[in-house]
Amino acid sequence: MKILIPAWSFYPSQEGGPSNALFWLASGLAKAGYSVRVVATNRCLDADAVIVNRWIKLNEFDVIYAPVEMYWSYLNDELNKCDVLISNGVCLLKSFKLNIQALRLNKRVILSPRGELFDSAVFHKGRLYGFIKRVVFYIMKLVYGKKILFHATSLEEERAIYHYMGERARVFRIPNY
Repeated sequence: MKILIPAWSFYPSQEGGPSNALFWLASGLAKAGYSVRVVATNRCLDADAVIVNRWIKLNEFDVIYAPVEMYWSYLNDELNKCDVLISNGVCLLKSFKLNIQALRLNKRVILSPRGELFDSAVFHKGRLYGFIKRVVFYIMKLVYGKKILFHATSLEEERAIYHYMGERARVFRIPNY
């Protein structure tokens, strides 16, 4: 099974928790025998930290660090080759588009919100912004239905997913490494 993981920020970047969590997720899946490819940007990385625009082997999986302007192009190319997309972008319009593309291509989609559905994240820019996000989440709920599997890292996140995506959402919980 071929798994694609898009990562706006990825190890060795220390931009935030997901950079490392996605690294360990990819490592664990590769160690379990899955073919894993990660498309990441080179954001928040020193120029000498990684090789850019070339696939490299890292901890038994393949990763490419792309300049931001080429990131989505690499993802679109790799989407055609994978069986499963593990996405972590809930609030990015381009991530929503990528998830829909994957569904149209009959790919399995696992969406890992990584805290984006917590009220503190939804309303962090105020009530109006939070209202707009809630409308977007409602549209996502209608479009995704039961087609997408959600990955929660805690019971609290699982509850947040059900709150915004509905009680019929398919959710599994695996804590971060």
